[in-house]
Amino acid sequence: MAGTRTAYVKKPGYKPSTDAAVFASDEMATAGLWSSIRPQIDKRIVKGLKGNGFKTMTPVQAAAIAPILERKDVVVEAQTGSGKTLSFLVPMVQMLLSVPQTEELRKRQVFAIVIEPTRELAQQVHKVAVDLFASIGGENRLKKPALLVGGADHRKKKGGIEAMVDDIKSDGMSFQVLITTPGILQSVLEAKLLHTQTLELLILDEADQLLDLGFEFTLSSIFDRLPKQRRTGLYSATQTHQVDEITKAGLRDPIRVRVQVISDEQKRSTSTLPESLTGLYHIANQEEKLAHLLGVIAARPDDKFIVYFLTCAMVDYYRRLELSEVLQGRVVLAISGKVWQKKRTRIMEEFRSSSSGILLCTDVAARGLDVPDVDFIVQFDPPQNPKSYVHRAGRTARLGREGRSLLYLHPSEEDYVEFLKVRNCEVQRLDDVGDQAEQSKVKERMLELAERARKLMLKDRAVLESAEMAYLSYIRAYKEHHSSQILRFENLEAGPVARAFSLIRLPKVSEFKQFRTRIDFEEDKSVDYWAIPFADPILENQRLEKKKEREATFNQRKREQEQVKKMKQKLKNKQKRKNIRAHQFDQDDIDDLSRDAALVRKVKKGKKAAEDLEDLGL
Repeated sequence: MAGTRTAYVKKPGYKPSTDAAVFASDEMATAGLWSSIRPQIDKRIVKGLKGNGFKTMTPVQAAAIAPILERKDVVVEAQTGSGKTLSFLVPMVQMLLSVPQTEELRKRQVFAIVIEPTRELAQQVHKVAVDLFASIGGENRLKKPALLVGGADHRKKKGGIEAMVDDIKSDGMSFQVLITTPGILQSVLEAKLLHTQTLELLILDEADQLLDLGFEFTLSSIFDRLPKQRRTGLYSATQTHQVDEITKAGLRDPIRVRVQVISDEQKRSTSTLPESLTGLYHIANQEEKLAHLLGVIAARPDDKFIVYFLTCAMVDYYRRLELSEVLQGRVVLAISGKVWQKKRTRIMEEFRSSSSGILLCTDVAARGLDVPDVDFIVQFDPPQNPKSYVHRAGRTARLGREGRSLLYLHPSEEDYVEFLKVRNCEVQRLDDVGDQAEQSKVKERMLELAERARKLMLKDRAVLESAEMAYLSYIRAYKEHHSSQILRFENLEAGPVARAFSLIRLPKVSEFKQFRTRIDFEEDKSVDYWAIPFADPILENQRLEKKKEREATFNQRKREQEQVKKMKQKLKNKQKRKNIRAHQFDQDDIDDLSRDAALVRKVKKGKKAAEDLEDLGL
């Protein structure tokens, strides 16, 4: 019937219950009661799940939990936001409840490991696991699972990895269940700080991103250090050749679970985007994008936004524009891979707690971020990896909620729409294109933003330098873009890009020396570029000190060059005098010889006596 969604479950050798196959078109996609799972799960788990608001299963949970309980390896492909996390935590808890909680097991012996691609994802899964474990009462109460992630904060820690492991124990966490990231897990296993002989379950969450981030060899190393007699679950939003290869390396005869939610009108479609997501795109020049985006945000005062940029430097620049003031005080936060872990965690908590916040970020936040109430995703540029479009858009329209995703494209990039269509990602053009009033507002906002950026730059050199870094990082990223067949570097209008970042002058970088000559950009010579100060007194003092050092070095080199010049001139003059003296000596000799020859001739003619020749020694 119209509006009904169907979950197609493809698994050789396994038949899901009828409840797992069809579910009503509620706002939250459901697939039956927890009690319908076979083998059955403990009543305490069901009670804990309901207490945490999970009253019914999603299709992926209905399809994937049973095989793990039957001690089989599984490969699960399901849309982002479909409830994959509980689909491996629930059977994990069920397996743990059947294990006697002896003191020996509570030490550094590991029962289950969950590997996440990023620290943020590991923290989010850990939070879900902590809440679920805490809800399990009774005599066999489970201890808090361990969280072990790397990063700059931990690299500075005295005592290294071993101290980190000790801290986990002192925080009351148990290594029965370890939620971690690949790099730090590999280091811990190599250092033999954990006892993995008791390992029963290994989970690779967001496996496609694990491989996209280059962890293939790290995962192979981890597999080699873990018991072969284990159960392994691999969870992914997309199925790629790399995922197939890691499946062959780390899993044994796995059951494959593919869960897809589609409408009656889309039964033959293979779209990887949630049906409740509206995909949009907007064609805009480089200078117009931010102005247009602020209009979109202002028109939705109650919506929560995530805005993705191509590079970390771009996030840093737009963060410094203090856009919260432009947006009537709305919370504007920024996060990227260069932000330290503690600060990233604090920023994400603030964003989750905000009702209509805006998060500026890079792909570090593109996968699995547990922010269920995001209304609008904005992709300021086409992502480097085409698959990232799906992962970014998947931050909204989760579990049946309505959501929107807006992609900005330059006129020369419009073929990207067809590129997405081929990948079953349908997007439609934003309907404000012909709105003359909106176009006029965009022009006004462009001028206001340019003036704002210039004032901030003249006030603080940090803003100026961040704009230059953003410009260079964008040019480099565009030049190396994975979709270069559509986003052609030769079509990039670097002049408008420079004006979009409100640059005073173009940065002088050797790799773009030839590129600079064809850029339509006029330097603002009314501004004394080198006189712009840092607002931070410490940075400004450092700048002035460096300026003095540069001037001193310049003056010293100038003096040395002048001394060298004088020395060269002195040597040149000395050589010249030598040449003159040599010339004079030769002429005197010639004159003497001439006189002697004349005397000989006179003697021969009888005009001189021979004695005169004897006087000359002849």
